[in-house]
Amino acid sequence: MHNAKERALRASRAAARRKSTIEGGLAVKPKPFKVLVAIHRPKYRSRMLRGLSMFDWDVRSLLNKEDPIGILNQHETNILVLSDDFGRNRELGFFKAAQRFRPQGVYIIGVFDTEEDANAASELYDMSLYTPWKSLHAKVVLAELFQRIKGEPPVIRNDVVHEELEEQ
Repeated sequence: MHNAKERALRASRAAARRKSTIEGGLAVKPKPFKVLVAIHRPKYRSRMLRGLSMFDWDVRSLLNKEDPIGILNQHETNILVLSDDFGRNRELGFFKAAQRFRPQGVYIIGVFDTEEDANAASELYDMSLYTPWKSLHAKVVLAELFQRIKGEPPVIRNDVVHEELEEQ
């Protein structure tokens, strides 16, 4: 019996220490910057992921069968990258459904085939990419949105910078 009381006392002390460090601001971790990628075509999806590889952010790339709106409901996300032809998207349905997350701080990047398609849906996204676009364009758009959200420029991963310097 003495052993059980001792374990309970140690557990309560440990919980109190954890609580005090969190309240004292010592163990508070900044929330990771999260990006959700829902692009239908593998060519465009890989370009976007290449552009995102420059930053140290949490990135989730969806398959065509997955539901981006359901994932937005489950997980806090900063940027949603959505193509007009993703999954079962009809008449820009995912774009319209994602509008309710914009007041919560979700920014939407639309990926379109043509400039005309992008202009037709201009009220449904914050920034857009349309063909021909490269991963460099994606980096610029993502960095600009990060600056708009956080108020500071994004931190570039060191290993990526070293790889790019070695290639030159």
